[in-house]
Amino acid sequence: MADTAVMGVPAGAIVVTRLAQSSAILRGYAVKQGTLDNQVVLAGSAEEARGIAQEGAAENAVIPVVVFGPCIGIAGNAITPGAFLKVDTGGDLVVSAGEDTANIGWALSHADAAGDEVVMFVLPVKKRS
Repeated sequence: MADTAVMGVPAGAIVVTRLAQSSAILRGYAVKQGTLDNQVVLAGSAEEARGIAQEGAAENAVIPVVVFGPCIGIAGNAITPGAFLKVDTGGDLVVSAGEDTANIGWALSHADAAGDEVVMFVLPVKKRS
C-alpha cells in the first residue's frame, strides 16, 4: 500500500464525496446512503453499507468515501486476511458468516481486536437468497 493518491487514499480506489448527514463520522467506519443524494450516515449492524469513510467529518461536513477498491477500515473484532466483511453495530467491520446477505468487502490484512485498523478491499455485495 505504498502508492497513495490524494488524502492518503490508496491508488486505485474510487472515492466520492458526500456530506455527513446527522452526526460526526469517524475515519474507517462504514457508511450507508443518507436521506438526500449527497448524504451518508453511519451504517449499523447488518445494514447495506455503500462505502468506507476515509476521513473523519463533523455533521454536514464533506467526507471522502471509498466506494470501490483498497482502503483502511476499523475492525469490530479479530479479522483474518481473506475474510468477507460486514458491518457491525456502530459502523465497524466484522467477519461475515455464510448466511449474511450484505457484505461490504474483504480483508487484505489481519486485525487482532476491536478498534484495530484493517486493510480491506471495498466491494459492496448483496447476496441473493
